[in-house]
Amino acid sequence: MAYDRDEYLRNRKERIARANRYQKEHREERSAYLKEYHRRRRLEAIAKLGGRCSSEKCRWMNEDETFRCNDARLLQIDHVNGNGHKELRQKSPDYIGNQGVVKKILKGNTTDYQLLCPTCNWIKRVENGEM
Repeated sequence: MAYDRDEYLRNRKERIARANRYQKEHREERSAYLKEYHRRRRLEAIAKLGGRCSSEKCRWMNEDETFRCNDARLLQIDHVNGNGHKELRQKSPDYIGNQGVVKKILKGNTTDYQLLCPTCNWIKRVENGEM
């Protein structure tokens, strides 16, 4: 079925009302779906960035006794140049909160971002004066 702009405009209010009703009736289901969807996308982005802390100085010991944190629950996506606050304020179609960063990474922009464990992230922030 082809898109018909005139038909859409004639029935716009009804379509919006129907969409709002659906959102209200399926709130918990939608919330659970979106939470899982965003969790999977974040894990994909973490894998694309190497899956472990990027800092060579990281002393976190993993369960397999290797260094450099690889626990996806802890890893944080960090802006290499420390300009994350500027990107948060930016209003562009490509950026919508943290999911915008994930979207950019999954599209292939891995040079602007790195993974850091919380300790290494704070050390970087203090050393580079990013606070």
